[in-house]
Amino acid sequence: QYKISFLTITIIFVIVGISSALMLTRPLLRSIDLLGEGVDRVSSGDLEHKILFSGLACEEFVVLSHSFNDMTASLRQAKQQLDDYSRSLEKLVRARTRELEETQAELLTQAHEAGMAEMAVGVLHNIGNAITPVKVGTHLLIKRLRENPLRTNLQESLLAIPAAILSAPNM
Repeated sequence: QYKISFLTITIIFVIVGISSALMLTRPLLRSIDLLGEGVDRVSSGDLEHKILFSGLACEEFVVLSHSFNDMTASLRQAKQQLDDYSRSLEKLVRARTRELEETQAELLTQAHEAGMAEMAVGVLHNIGNAITPVKVGTHLLIKRLRENPLRTNLQESLLAIPAAILSAPNM
């Protein structure tokens, strides 16, 4: 009978111990579940999620949840700054692209104008080459006319023309 009593008391102590352990650890497990759920939601991208302090088992969990909420607030702020920077960077890239396109169009126009000027220079050079012999011939003709004896005797030569016309046989 001593053994049955000892076994009964042991079983009662084990049951009371397990029940006490379950009752004491349930709030801890619930607090750990709340913290775990918060971590899962934030890691999935929900930076607006805050861990509520009510229902946490001990002061350490409350401090941990405060730190966690502060961390998510910092992450939200950093994400907002990155988004703002990204938008301003996109605007800057669009503005620079527009400037580059305008510069490219201007360079294309300048290249076209330079090509046209080069063609004009070539045409003028060719015209000059064609005119040079005419100019040289004109100078020679003027020189010969200045030195021609007809110039000095022009009056006499003009008087001889009507007489030559009148004496010419009729055709």
